Amino acid sequence: MYSVIFEIRDDSKGEYIHLVTLWKSTPKRERFMNKASKKKRLSADEIAHMAERGEDISPYFTNAGKIKYAVKRVNVDFTVLMLKELDEIASELHISRQALIKTYLHQALDNHYSARQHRVERGMSANK
Repeated sequence: MYSVIFEIRDDSKGEYIHLVTLWKSTPKRERFMNKASKKKRLSADEIAHMAERGEDISPYFTNAGKIKYAVKRVNVDFTVLMLKELDEIASELHISRQALIKTYLHQALDNHYSARQHRVERGMSANK
């Protein structure tokens, strides 16, 4: 059994996998992985059928997970000057350009919905 660390990268031809490192697992690790892989995992449908029969399905839910929202890749055109500004701010904040853009868009959406709610509360149409 081997362990690997890899990165998914993009280039002009599309996504590809870049191997960072590879090593052979220790015998202790292999025994652990073999034990872990023997545990039967139920599908969502199997758990649903158990619930329909009135069986206790609480052991299958820990509430420790996070919701993973679907991600859709989009292309956005920016001027060179705007990219330069974004890169400078991202550098100051020690985050990536993508993280900065996502943060700014999230703030803009929050502001939009807050302003719309304020208009509704004042009795004004949200479409004005």
